[in-house]
Amino acid sequence: MQCQDNPNLKQTSSLMRLLITNFGTRGDFEPFFALAGELEAHQHEPIFAIPESAVSMLKQSGFRYAVIAADDPELRDKINLSWSTNADAYEASGRMAEEFSILQSYLPAALKELTNLSSTVSLLVSGPAQPLARIVHETTGIPFVSIQVSHFGGNGGPAIREAGDKLVNPFRRKIGLPPVKDPFTTGANSPQLALYAMSRHLRPRPATWPSHYQITGFFFSDPAYHPPPELTSFLKAGAPPVVVTLGSMPHQSPEVLLSIILEALTLSESRALIQGFDIPTGGLRDNATVCGVGYLPHSWLFRFASCVVTHGGAGTAAAVFRSGVPGVFIPHSEIYDQRYWSQLAYEYGCTVPAIPLQKLDATTLAHAIMQCKEDRVLRKNAVDLGIKIRSERGVDTARQMIETMIASFGLS
Repeated sequence: MQCQDNPNLKQTSSLMRLLITNFGTRGDFEPFFALAGELEAHQHEPIFAIPESAVSMLKQSGFRYAVIAADDPELRDKINLSWSTNADAYEASGRMAEEFSILQSYLPAALKELTNLSSTVSLLVSGPAQPLARIVHETTGIPFVSIQVSHFGGNGGPAIREAGDKLVNPFRRKIGLPPVKDPFTTGANSPQLALYAMSRHLRPRPATWPSHYQITGFFFSDPAYHPPPELTSFLKAGAPPVVVTLGSMPHQSPEVLLSIILEALTLSESRALIQGFDIPTGGLRDNATVCGVGYLPHSWLFRFASCVVTHGGAGTAAAVFRSGVPGVFIPHSEIYDQRYWSQLAYEYGCTVPAIPLQKLDATTLAHAIMQCKEDRVLRKNAVDLGIKIRSERGVDTARQMIETMIASFGLS
């Protein structure tokens, strides 16, 4: 298996070669691109092990990568839609395990490929969506760093625990390893160094954590971005817009959801940039106060916002906190970490109470937007949190901890 190079990638002699692996959508990879950039800036060589569905993102990022056993994007979207539309998904015994069962067929090939790739590097770095990394560490002895991007410690609900136990632990037993508790969350953590890319200002490090669990601060990168003239003109044409971004979450009726959002913007007399909604956004062309856009770097975009309406995934929530503007959180299910981020933001006083997707209507959303735009205390708290978040250097802290760990092994 060969690593693929971006044609613009600079070849340098590296101090350390690392393999970074994860699964998921853009939000699951963006923090690791930020870490990889920091590592590369200090003469290390990051290489990604990814599913086929992430290839386009890796080509854009410029990092070397190798494709390991395919995931199933259609299945992933189907599962996400099921979770979003079933209020009891968090507690639903058996349903999630059944939905995940098809992924078992990918495990043997993915483990073999990840093991082979690991033989060419000094260190394996894994995200929370890749339960095989710990297995590679246990079977090969390669040094291993895990990274969680959720503040609540990586503990899932009953359905996630059951699904992990039924999917991962039988595979572990088959290859001679003992089962682990919560293999999709803390059970995927490294026994050597487990980093949590989150902010101590939102949740201090729990005193009960083992010593190798460490909080670093959020992982951010600031890619160069030059907006097209029409976007610049829109931003200059009036008051700061509301930014609406619901990530990669699938929706049963995106047209209905968009109509709710548009009505709420009208009721709150708001200009807006709406990200996503691939099919309906064409209908926004004749609306002078609403602009439909594709992907834009949140580190650039959110600083122009009056507030951000978001699902509240880990990466998007972190970008909202960093920007210093309030967010309106619309968690899509109890099963995601979105509800935890919205709860922490509300406890800090920089947002209004979350609006679950199932309870979203135009009047409620309009009221939340107006409060975020007009409540001085809320906006001051958001500014205060943004200053604190920007003072942290998550990727720098993580890189130094990784270097210290490798030095302790005498490796390069």
